[in-house]
Amino acid sequence: MQKRIPTDVPIPDRRFFALAAYNVGLGHIKDARTLARKKSKDPDRWQDIMQVLPLLSQKKYHRTLQHGYARGEEPVTYVQRIRAYQVLLDQMVSENYFETKGNEPGKRKEFFADQNIRPFHRPFKEDTGV
Repeated sequence: MQKRIPTDVPIPDRRFFALAAYNVGLGHIKDARTLARKKSKDPDRWQDIMQVLPLLSQKKYHRTLQHGYARGEEPVTYVQRIRAYQVLLDQMVSENYFETKGNEPGKRKEFFADQNIRPFHRPFKEDTGV
């Protein structure tokens, strides 16, 4: 999907566009870029597109665009959740790895305070309370 996003959209914005397109469809992302231009926003920046996407659910906007109606808030939420999950994963890596003077420079050694605890490994019952 990322290869189908125009190359004038820089990384990491291109990744966010690709994730949103996976969720709502590439046509609606193209419509959002068109609408962004009409509203004097940058069609190559995710920050601007995420403001425009929710407008695709409003009749006064979607009827003027090629691909029509879309639940534009959903891809925004979808991308935000993926980005938040990526931050969480990055934090888990930095919390569970440490560098010591005994390690080779730049090398990390795995560290778990309790060998029975692994990131994101909780029994289903504890997660849901069921």
